[in-house]
Amino acid sequence: MKNFYQYLLDEEIKNPEKAWKDCKILCYLQLNPENISQVLSGDQTTKDAVFY
Repeated sequence: MKNFYQYLLDEEIKNPEKAWKDCKILCYLQLNPENISQVLSGDQTTKDAVFY
């Protein structure tokens, strides 16, 4: 997981908006781990819930 956080920090410098979305996905999955397969498979409803 440490590598992911380092990635977020690097990404934050280059592309703050994308890093924020990645962070929201991570937070969402921590709160809703049962939905991880939906997020990974690209379920649009789940993505909408994460991004908005």
